[in-house]
Amino acid sequence: MVLAQDEEYMITTEERTMSEPDDVQPTFADCKRFLHLSKIAYVAAKDADSKFKVERVEADLKLLKLHGEIIKGLATDEQARN
Repeated sequence: MVLAQDEEYMITTEERTMSEPDDVQPTFADCKRFLHLSKIAYVAAKDADSKFKVERVEADLKLLKLHGEIIKGLATDEQARN
C-alpha cells in the first residue's frame, strides 16, 4: 500500500483513484469554490504576482457567472420551444 508523503493526507493511491472517476466534470459550484479558494491563497501569498493573479481569478469568476447565465438562457429557450 502506497501512502501519501504528507501525514495530514494519509490516503492510499487505490482509495484516491476509486473515489474520483476520470469522467466526472466539476460543477459550476465546484469551479466557483475552487476559484474563491485560489483567490484567498493569492491574497495570502502577497508576492509580486499576487495582484495580477487575484485580478485573473476575478475575471475567471465573472466569466463563470456569464457562462452560467448563458446556459440558463439556453435551457429557457429550449423549454419555450417544446
